[in-house]
Amino acid sequence: MSKKVHAPAIASTLWGDAWRRFGQHRVALGCLVLLIVLVLSCVVGPFLSPYSYSNQNLALGPTPPSFAHWFGTDMLGRDLLSRLLVGGCVSLGVGLLATTIALTIGVSWGMAAGYAGGRLERFMMRIVDILYSLPFTLFAILLMVLFAEPLQTKLHQLQWDACAPYGRLFLLFLAIGAFEWLTMARIVRARTQELKNLAFIEAARSLGRGPVAILWHHLLPNLAGLIIIYATLTLPDAVLMESFISFLGLGVQPPLTSWGDLINIGANSMEEYPWILIFPSVFFAATLFALNFVGDGLRDALDPRASRGND
Repeated sequence: MSKKVHAPAIASTLWGDAWRRFGQHRVALGCLVLLIVLVLSCVVGPFLSPYSYSNQNLALGPTPPSFAHWFGTDMLGRDLLSRLLVGGCVSLGVGLLATTIALTIGVSWGMAAGYAGGRLERFMMRIVDILYSLPFTLFAILLMVLFAEPLQTKLHQLQWDACAPYGRLFLLFLAIGAFEWLTMARIVRARTQELKNLAFIEAARSLGRGPVAILWHHLLPNLAGLIIIYATLTLPDAVLMESFISFLGLGVQPPLTSWGDLINIGANSMEEYPWILIFPSVFFAATLFALNFVGDGLRDALDPRASRGND
């Protein structure tokens, strides 16, 4: 009598388990779907809209929501929905680029400091402490005030007129990313100190692996979950800072727009034309809430011990 041979059960992977835990977090999963819909709308929507975000219709002026203009029009008769979608591309794009800069600097700095140890580590982390003491918001505002106009003038002199409107965007994500990396550097440095004395790192050293190879091939993959968590928590901070700078009138310039710029325009006319403020504020708030809930869900999924400790 033949015996039945059972196929071995497929071993669950770390990322598979994390996705399963994330799927059980209903709020975070719903926010992820909302984020995907918002991003796709901002990217694809302007190409499908019958109205351009920059075309003015002064004879039309500000009109409330209707079948022709679902979100109404602004003071210059421009379609508000089209401007919201373009503004979302700018705000989310600046936030994403600033977060990428912050992650690149913060992860590299933190891993180098944590692995090196000793005097070099203390020197590197004192630099982080000094930068922490600086008023970041004031620094970003001064950077925009002092360098935005000269940069645009230089681009015009080089006959790069097509790039001139985007000079402020470059300064925006540079200013935001220049300080957002500090928290990431501290977190990565602390985790690197824990990992560098474990057995698999000692085994890599005994096999003759150099510091760069150990950092890249052994430490970085084990820091991936932590990096993803704090990337999702850094992104809303970057979007919020971009919107704040644009709200002050120091961000993108017309006809280009962002959510902060639209909220600024709506705040100046909220009593007469409330829809000009309501719709950008709803889009902006929904995006920030979704990003934060997705970050919380990823933290619980990728680091379940931390979530149990918080409970």
